[in-house]
Formats: sequence, C-alpha cells, structure tokens
Amino acid sequence: MPRWNQWLFFGDDREGGCFPCLKQLCLDSCPNLTERSLFKSGTIEKLEISSSYKFMESLPLDQYSRLNELRLVSCENLKELNLDIRDVIESLEIVVCNKLVFPGNHRYASIRKLRIAACDLIKSFPLDFFPGLKELELWECLNLESITAFSEDNGIATLQSTLNSLTIDDCNNLRSLPQQMHRLLPSLSNLEMAGCPKIESFPEGGLPSSLRNLRIDDCNKLVAQHMHWDLHGLTSLKSLEISDCDVVLDSFPGGLLPISLTSFHLRYLPHLKSLNGSTFQHVPSLHELVLLDCNELQCLPEQVLRPNFLRTLVIFGCPILER
Repeated sequence: MPRWNQWLFFGDDREGGCFPCLKQLCLDSCPNLTERSLFKSGTIEKLEISSSYKFMESLPLDQYSRLNELRLVSCENLKELNLDIRDVIESLEIVVCNKLVFPGNHRYASIRKLRIAACDLIKSFPLDFFPGLKELELWECLNLESITAFSEDNGIATLQSTLNSLTIDDCNNLRSLPQQMHRLLPSLSNLEMAGCPKIESFPEGGLPSSLRNLRIDDCNKLVAQHMHWDLHGLTSLKSLEISDCDVVLDSFPGGLLPISLTSFHLRYLPHLKSLNGSTFQHVPSLHELVLLDCNELQCLPEQVLRPNFLRTLVIFGCPILER
C-alpha cells in the first residue's frame, strides 16, 4: 500500500482501540506512513515493520508493554529504538537498517534471540550488552570488525554464560572470533562461520569445550591454518563440517579429531588431496563421513575402511575415488 500515509484510530490505544485482542501486527511496503500513524497497543506481542515508515527516525515502543518479538526490515531512516521496553523483548531481528545505531550504550537483559543482517553501521558487537542472549546471528555486516565477549571493569571480565549458538555469515571485515571465548562462552554449543575471509586463526586458548557442532564455510585463511586448530580438546564435539575452501590441502585434518565426533562432512574442497589416516585412529564414535566435490582427493585411508567403523559413507563429485 505505497500511497497509504495515515492510519486513523478509534478508541483508546492502550486498550487496542478497534483491535482490542490484536497480538500480531505486520506492516509491509507502506513507505509513506508517518510515525504518528503507528498503531500502538498493549496487547501486541509480535510486531514486524518492513519497507514502511521510510521517514521515521525513531521507533516509539513505550506503549507495547507485551511486545515479545520485534522484526525490522528496510527501515532506511531509522536511527534509534525507544529503549523503555528493552527488558521485555526476547526476540529481535534487524535487517537492512543502515542508519540504526545499535546497541548504542544500552544493555538488553531480556533478549534471548538476536539476528542482525546487512547493517553497515555496526563495526563492533559487544556480547556483554546482552547478558541473557542464547542465539546470535550476524549476516552480511560488511563493516563488522570485532565481536567482544566481555568488558573490562577494574580488570574483571564479565562472563557470558548463556550464549549457546553463534552464526556469522558474510562478514568480510571480521578479523577474529571473541578473545578468550573458551573461558567466557562456556555454554556455546553451536558455532557456524561462513564467508569470513580475514579470520586466520581461532582465538588464543581455542574454542569452548562445550561445542557440539562446528561449521566452517568459505574461510580460506582459517582452513589454511588447520594444523593449529587443536580440536582434540573439544570433548563434546559431535558434528564437524568444512566446506567451500579452495586452499591446497595436501593432508587434512592436520591434528587429532575429538574422540566424541560422530559426523564429519567435507564439501567443495577442490584441492584436498588426501585424508590424514592417523586422525581417524582415535575417533571410535565416528559413524558418518560425507565427501562432496573434492576433485583431487585420491584415496581413503585404511583407518576409514575398517570393518564396523562407519555406518554412513557418502562420496559424490570425487572423480578419482569414483574410478
């Protein structure tokens, strides 16, 4: 509704006006609506604004006392959120809001799930501003350079004990994962990284031992340093996936695999030449091995072909092995 510019209400906004039971409101492609026409109600639990209110610089949310989930997409002039409800929202998604300053200097204790995509103003993301956060996704934040897991106050680091899932995708300028994450993110069980070309290594101290799933996609510099990964200490790791890297890998992986590993996927590694047989000697729980589009992979090690070792072996797009 591109020509709609005013929403006339009847009744008391605090009681929902003519929609006294409304719990979910989605406004899409209403660019000419003004801030004054924003429907306000204490009954709404989920609010989505997409390509609407293009002239709105501040989003007033003080009357949404029950708001639990907020999604903002392509709010091109939005610069700030009203923070009176920062202890109510549990799920927040911000997509293509390039003028929004977030998180600013405020803490958001209630947010459990946060997704930020294509927001160019974000250069550093402070995890300690979200003490209750459990899931974080950062997508296509092209100016993001760092993620910090703690703030220093008189030399004391604030622990982040709740984050259990971290996804980073196409953040081209991100240079490292959070420092000391092995100690400061003790609940992290899922880590997915894709399209982070400037990350060269894991932080000092390695990854949290609580990790159960690790996916690394299109991170050439990081994969080139696989000899220094030290994954053997990840005693909870169940699933490992490495994909879409065009670095030359004469033998992979370079170090020992965790004894807890059950699933190992290698996808789109065109210059992988061989699997390091010694790494498979101490993974009694490994049941699944998937090899996709590894054009130069020449053979499978004897350790992989042992009777009763694998339950599932998938090979596709590996022409030398398939001969």
